[in-house]
Amino acid sequence: MADLLPLNFTIPSETILSSYNWVDVASGTGYIDYTLTTNEIDGANGVAPTRGYYLSTRNVEPGNENAGGGWEPGGCRQSYIGDGSTKTFATTFKVPKVISGDVFFNFSIAGSSGAAATRTVTINLYKNAGVIATETCCAPTTSTVKSYNVILPVSQTNFGIGDSFKVSIGIAAGEATPYNFLYHDPINRNHAGGATTGGLGNLPAITASTNPTEAILSVPFLIAN
Repeated sequence: MADLLPLNFTIPSETILSSYNWVDVASGTGYIDYTLTTNEIDGANGVAPTRGYYLSTRNVEPGNENAGGGWEPGGCRQSYIGDGSTKTFATTFKVPKVISGDVFFNFSIAGSSGAAATRTVTINLYKNAGVIATETCCAPTTSTVKSYNVILPVSQTNFGIGDSFKVSIGIAAGEATPYNFLYHDPINRNHAGGATTGGLGNLPAITASTNPTEAILSVPFLIAN
């Protein structure tokens, strides 16, 4: 049987394989799980705070914003996505990478008590400013949280040093009163629910073991030998 193996047959080292969360042997890709999170740098002398949205491989404590730019109470983190708007989370590569295969996006989104019954949610993946995959899905409903697993196929895409990889979550314009909240709590905490800031209605309570509040983007990278 060994005579049938190609001469250049190699096996990736354990060090390489251990850098992935899981490996798809059939496609030769290793998956890295990114969590969606936020950070905020406090402003000073009347300057507004600076808030960033990014993809992280660490379970760090994030912040969550309401429609007025502040934070919602409730015990976990989420971001308000308004009518015709998006939230974009990004990371920048410091070494060359190749993404190829199905990206899996697991997330929960809720409509507050002030929300209309139907929404159109569009997920886009980017290399820098160019879209490399897109899917339209989901219908968050009033006073309800729903969890989704969206598959986004990506053709082999090379990323160089300094290139950014991004995911955006957008709500279609003109769909009545779109009070939608995307959950992205890397610690996957429960949410107590309750009134939102800015008159956007009440959010439902969430048990994270049923509807995860952690948003995870699982990305396939070609494994280097």
